[in-house]
Amino acid sequence: MSENKPCNECGGTSFGTGEIKGYGAVIPSHKILSNGSPLILNICTNCGLVNSLRVKYPEKFKKKQ
Repeated sequence: MSENKPCNECGGTSFGTGEIKGYGAVIPSHKILSNGSPLILNICTNCGLVNSLRVKYPEKFKKKQ
């Protein structure tokens, strides 16, 4: 979610970010051995709603041609 859009839950406009690391990392389904990528969360600091999730290293999910 963009920083200039209000929260869908409470209408708040202040957001913070957090990460899910370790066992919560997303691992590419096409790779057998991979450390994966942590998830980056965009969180409303007023109500705590997680407005978006994205991987920190999207390049790890590209298939080699």
